[in-house]
Amino acid sequence: MQVIIYGDRVETVSRTSPACFYRVLGHAIAHEVGHVLLRSSVHGDAGLMKAVWTNGDWQRAAITIIPFTPDQGENMVRELLRAEVRETAGLQRSGIKPASSQRTPSASNSARNGQRNPR
Repeated sequence: MQVIIYGDRVETVSRTSPACFYRVLGHAIAHEVGHVLLRSSVHGDAGLMKAVWTNGDWQRAAITIIPFTPDQGENMVRELLRAEVRETAGLQRSGIKPASSQRTPSASNSARNGQRNPR
């Protein structure tokens, strides 16, 4: 999936609404990342994934963060888990051990063995 954010549109919205450029840009980026995480071009009736934002939405965006709806958040988690399952299955078919199954020594184990934490 490809996303595009037009800087001139972000600038126009920031000049014609109460939200400054970086707030409009941040919400636009988050909205587009939402499409990627949801694996969908669908828009919602509310929240960050709303298709058309009113001046009232931009007034709110000027002073706070407009979040994804709870349903959108749950759908994103579900899609990420599905992607992880697909990736893990693909790695296993290739004979590669998935990173989630590789265990590294914890800091306490390293300390017991006289090793320093590399952080």
